[in-house]
Amino acid sequence: MKTIESTIENKLKQLGFDFNVQTSFIKDKLIEIEKIIQEKDANCKSAEQQIKDNKYSLASICKEINISRTSAYNNDEIIKKYIEYSLGISKKYNLLYKLEKSKEIESERKEIIDNMVERDINYSIQEEKIMNLNNRIRELTSENKRLEKEKKELIDEMKFLRKSTMS
Repeated sequence: MKTIESTIENKLKQLGFDFNVQTSFIKDKLIEIEKIIQEKDANCKSAEQQIKDNKYSLASICKEINISRTSAYNNDEIIKKYIEYSLGISKKYNLLYKLEKSKEIESERKEIIDNMVERDINYSIQEEKIMNLNNRIRELTSENKRLEKEKKELIDEMKFLRKSTMS
């Protein structure tokens, strides 16, 4: 009883409540609730262990029926095909397989998201570089126009000076 009460006290403390100031009715109900929760948690752990213990493969079935895997592959592979077919059916409702598959899918999606983030970062970097290059092009174009204008003015001045020295 003491461990149940200490468990309740710890949980209530996390929630910002004090077990000791509760009415005896509330305390009794919390104890009942905690007993139910602990029983259900124990059942879940037991069920999980049973699922793990009943997981099978071609190798484990061959071992249980005392034949080698080589024998399973022989005989037109009927034994191998039968076990693999049954394993495929089992995977459709096996919770651990579904969990493993979900973790696989989550991992694949995380990798896709990571790749997309990296792509977006690279895209942003490239956009920044393009923007900087476009700014540089504008600066150089402006400088080029200024120099062209200066060149024209110098040519005109040179023509003027030639004309005046010839006359």
